[in-house]
Amino acid sequence: MDQYADMSGGMDQYAGVPVGMDQYAGVSVGMDQYAGVSVNIDQYADVPVNMDIDQCSQSTTEMYRGRNMQTRDEALEYGLSFPDTYKEAPFHDANWQLVRVKGSKKAFLWTYERDGYVNLNVKVSPEWRDLWRSAYESVIAGYHQNKEHWNTIILDGTIPDDDIKRMIADSYDLIADSPTKRIYEAVKKIPSGKVATYGLIAELAGDRKMARAVGNALHKNPDPDNIPCFRVVNSKGELAGGFAFGGAEVQARLLEEDGVEVVDGKVDLGKYLYRCDGE
Repeated sequence: MDQYADMSGGMDQYAGVPVGMDQYAGVSVGMDQYAGVSVNIDQYADVPVNMDIDQCSQSTTEMYRGRNMQTRDEALEYGLSFPDTYKEAPFHDANWQLVRVKGSKKAFLWTYERDGYVNLNVKVSPEWRDLWRSAYESVIAGYHQNKEHWNTIILDGTIPDDDIKRMIADSYDLIADSPTKRIYEAVKKIPSGKVATYGLIAELAGDRKMARAVGNALHKNPDPDNIPCFRVVNSKGELAGGFAFGGAEVQARLLEEDGVEVVDGKVDLGKYLYRCDGE
């Protein structure tokens, strides 16, 4: 230890520091990198430690609650965005506010508060009725309406905006004499083994000038099993390269299974075109 002789005066800087721990002087063990850093985790207040999976799932739902449509004003605003619609409170009760279609005066959107939530009643087609009810716990059989044809949407924040808007839009189409509804009805008339052009479908739907609208409607076909959009081709008999349900190859396969010959992406309209006179 001779090498340390007379070094006591040179060790003053380490006075009071445990041997081997001088580098951590004044710092809590294991936390030196955070010394002097303020802890700011207010967002985690009241969150239990060791939360189990079910609790975590519930917490996630709560976190996103409020980002989806939850107010009457939002629902009414969207309902009134459709053509020829107006709002009415027919029961002299402000709790019940409806959106109707001008002309027929039929309501496609009913809004009211019940059990602490805003509820919406919307008309629904049979093929979608049970699908929506099984997809979301907050979609139930129509309250105070025909449960075969109406659903109730509870705006509790658990249903995405897009799906709420789609259900409202579908209700409007079912109640109103809308172009989209007429287009789908026209496509349903195309028999197996035949095709129709966009122009013909537009004509059957009441306006030959809306051929482009036919394409847009078929691209968003809500029920391809019952609305056979694969039977629609352009004026040259060509298939749709952007066929919404798998592209031209899938459309060609469906047509061939239907008894329609497809050659180089085209159909012989002289042979397979559907004619309204029944030929």
